[in-house]
Amino acid sequence: MRALIWLLISAALILAGNSRASTNNPAADGKLITTFGSYSAVGGLWTIKVPGLGGKLEVARGQHVVSMAVTNPISKQISYAQNAFMTNTVSSDNWRAHTNWFVFVENDSRVWSYDGKESLDLLLEDAVGASLIAGPCAFPCEVPEPVRSRLPESVRRKLTVKSKLTN
Repeated sequence: MRALIWLLISAALILAGNSRASTNNPAADGKLITTFGSYSAVGGLWTIKVPGLGGKLEVARGQHVVSMAVTNPISKQISYAQNAFMTNTVSSDNWRAHTNWFVFVENDSRVWSYDGKESLDLLLEDAVGASLIAGPCAFPCEVPEPVRSRLPESVRRKLTVKSKLTN
C-alpha cells in the first residue's frame, strides 16, 4: 500500500506541474510585487502567491524535465517520466504579509521576500530544483538595490553577506 501511495504522489508531482496557476496582473521580471494576488514571472518559471494581509507567501518554480526516474524508498520500484513539467513549491510557516510587505523576483534563480516587519528572505533555486532559503539578515550574495531601498533602516543595518555566489 505504501508503494502505491508513493507512486501516486510521484505521479501527481509530475503531472501537477502541467497545469500552471492562473495569474492576474503578471509581474515583470526584476520588478517588485506589492499587491495581493497570484503572479507569474520570468516567462512563467516562477509563480508567486500572496493571498492577503496576514497571508502566507507561496513561491513555486517550474521546470521542464526531459526524462526522470524516481525510486520508491520502500519498494525500490522505479517510476519514469518523460517530457514533463514539474513544480517545486516553497512556503514558510513564519512568513505572514504585514503592511509594507513585498516580493522581488530578481531573476530565474532568486526571489526576495520581505514580510513588512523584520524578515527578509531569499529563495535560491538552481536549474534542477535544489532550493536554499537564506535570511533573515545574512545572505550569500548582495541584496539588490530595489530590495534594499524599500527596507526600513532598522532592517538594513542588520544585513550581511556571508559569502558571495557566482551567479
